[in-house]
Amino acid sequence: TLLLEKDTDLSLGNSALTLKGFKGTASASDSGTYVLFDNNGFKSLRIQAEYALPTTLVTRADNGGEVRALLSASALSWSDWLGELSLPAFVITGMKEFTFQPTKAYYDHSDIQNPSLIPGEYTAGVGSLWHGVFVPALSMNLPPIFKKNSSAAPLSAGIGNLIIDGQGVSCMAEANGILSLKEGDLGGWYMSVDSLRLQFVKNSLAQG
Repeated sequence: TLLLEKDTDLSLGNSALTLKGFKGTASASDSGTYVLFDNNGFKSLRIQAEYALPTTLVTRADNGGEVRALLSASALSWSDWLGELSLPAFVITGMKEFTFQPTKAYYDHSDIQNPSLIPGEYTAGVGSLWHGVFVPALSMNLPPIFKKNSSAAPLSAGIGNLIIDGQGVSCMAEANGILSLKEGDLGGWYMSVDSLRLQFVKNSLAQG
């Protein structure tokens, strides 16, 4: 076993990846990045890293800081691995009205494969060479102007297939039956939201 001695920063275009070094414990969650060998030579690569997204694309929803997430992956090649990560709630830079709350996300570092659920239109022209973050399911809080008259909590809609790559944040948000006329409040006026269709393309609201 060959252990990474200390944390090592790598530049990935406008994002950053910090490979975590060995921390001196036997815990699997704190073992850092390492290479395994057997009698035949190289066997596998274990990656533990912290992934940081540029603040020019997204920022944390709670404090406006950098969006960072821990990820782990096992691989047979540095150019072919996918890592699972958990992202904090974030906003698109310059569009703080919409807050995105992911559940599970995937970081694609592979030149050979993409996450299995990613829509083909997102990788058109580059195919398996696409690199970035793919979020198959998440919720999106709507601007504060949309609210229920019985609650101060933000109104949210479940959406899917969001990507963050070198060109920005892109997704198509579609939801139905979000707010009934009985529940809706727009500055003291009754309102309803029967359906929602928003398209974000490369950090811009292209349709809504």
